[in-house]
Amino acid sequence: MAKVNRKSMDSLDKRTIEALCSSGRESYHQLAKKLGVTTSTVTHRVKALKEAGVLKGFRVIADIEKLGYEYMAIVLIYSESSDGDSIVKSLAESDKVMGAFEVVGECTLIAWVACHDREQFSDLMKEMLRIPGVKRVHPYVIMKIAKDPCCYVPSVVAGE
Repeated sequence: MAKVNRKSMDSLDKRTIEALCSSGRESYHQLAKKLGVTTSTVTHRVKALKEAGVLKGFRVIADIEKLGYEYMAIVLIYSESSDGDSIVKSLAESDKVMGAFEVVGECTLIAWVACHDREQFSDLMKEMLRIPGVKRVHPYVIMKIAKDPCCYVPSVVAGE
């Protein structure tokens, strides 16, 4: 399974990915039972999907609000040039930036940030403005998360 894409995966690969995304804590034995195959088949498929880079890893999803990060925002970042590589790198180094994205559109970059309070958020906005090349920032404070992208489970089985 050297080069894998959505079209080259079979139904079992896709069902395995969905099952792992929904509940990554199950043992291979439990997963095999759920999928109706042997444990060795699941072990082989997961190994092949990892080696192909389809599965990047397994992780716990922490509730950041319960950890005290109650002040979150999506920040549009406008830069002086269209090259945002160094800005994205600076953003990615901050422990308050949950996600940093170079985009095409009105702004150059978008950052998803999480801070403990308004003061920390204010300091972060000032830090962003000091990054070389950043012209201005336009924050949108998140009032409620209706769908958390960290909990997104891709539908890879649909459309077969």
